[in-house]
Amino acid sequence: MPSASPCWCDHGPTGDSHVALGSWCGPCRVLSPVLEKVVGNAEIKTGSGRSIDLVTIDTDEHGALAQKYGVGHVVQLMMCR
Repeated sequence: MPSASPCWCDHGPTGDSHVALGSWCGPCRVLSPVLEKVVGNAEIKTGSGRSIDLVTIDTDEHGALAQKYGVGHVVQLMMCR
C-alpha cells in the first residue's frame, strides 16, 4: 500500500480514501489487506463512477501530517470528495 509523504496535504487530493495507520497497530494490520482488496477491485466505484484511490499515512512516520488532519486514534478512515 503506498504511503503518503508530508507533501500529500499540499496537493489536496479528492475522491480518495485516506487511512491513518500505525505499524504497531493490530487492527490496522487486519484492515489494510481488506482495504487493498476493495481498492483493487475495478468494479467498485464512487457515486460519480470514479475508481477509489487509497492513501495511507503512517502516524509514526508522519506525525505532523496526522496532527494537521486531526488524527487522534488509529485506524482512522477519511473519505475525500
